[in-house]
Amino acid sequence: MEHERKLEIPKELYHNGEPQTLHIWPSIFTGKVLRYKGLEEIKLETGGPRLRLRKWLISHGIKWNRDGIKVKKFEEPTPDTYKPKWKVYQTETDTILDNYDSYAWNIPGVSPSFILGGNTNHYKQDHHRWKILSRGLSAYHMELAAIYTAYLDWLGHWMSPLKLPYFEVFDLANSIGRNIPVMLVSDHGCINGQHTHNAYLGCTHAVRARSVIEVHEDIVRILSIQVRGD
Repeated sequence: MEHERKLEIPKELYHNGEPQTLHIWPSIFTGKVLRYKGLEEIKLETGGPRLRLRKWLISHGIKWNRDGIKVKKFEEPTPDTYKPKWKVYQTETDTILDNYDSYAWNIPGVSPSFILGGNTNHYKQDHHRWKILSRGLSAYHMELAAIYTAYLDWLGHWMSPLKLPYFEVFDLANSIGRNIPVMLVSDHGCINGQHTHNAYLGCTHAVRARSVIEVHEDIVRILSIQVRGD
C-alpha cells in the first residue's frame, strides 16, 4: 500500500515463544497490552495431559472404547478434519470501536462473531464473507468498520502458497482506498508454517505506529483528519 510499516509485537503478547493472535487483536483495538483471559483453558482442552496421552496412543494406532483396546492404522490429520469450536469474545473488553459509529466482524477476541478453529471450507466461506463485506461496507456512512479474515493465516500454517491470496487482499484494499481511508493490518506473518515476529500495517494515509499497540493511535488520528475534512 502507499504507506507501510513493519510492526513490532511486544513479548507480553507472545505465547510459547510466538505471537498469539488472541492477545494481539484485543491489544490493537484497545491500544494497550491485553492478554486473552481464556487462552489457558483452550490450551488445556487441546493439549492437557489426558489429551496428549490420547493423541500419543492414536498416533501409535491404539484406540479404546467400552469393548476394549483396538489397534488401527493412524491417519495424519488434514486441513479438512478440523472443525469450528470455540467462541472467544471477551465481553468486558472496551475497544476503540465503542467510541464511534462502528461495525466489527470476525475479529479474534473482539467480535462475538469470531469462532476459533475450523477446516478449509470454514475458512474459505469466511473469506468470501470478508470480501463481500469489504466491498459493501464502503457504501455505508459509518465512522469506522473493522473486519477480519483468518484464511491467509490458515493457508500459512499449512504452508500453502500465499502470493496470490496476498495479492488479492492488497488489490482489494487499494481499490476500496480510492474512495475512503483504508487500513490493512496483520497480527503476524507466516513463514514455513510458523508465526513471524513482526506484523504489518498498510494504509492510504501516513501512519506512525512502530508496534501493534500504536495502531490504535493511527486510527484515532486518521479519523480526526476525516472529521476536519483535511
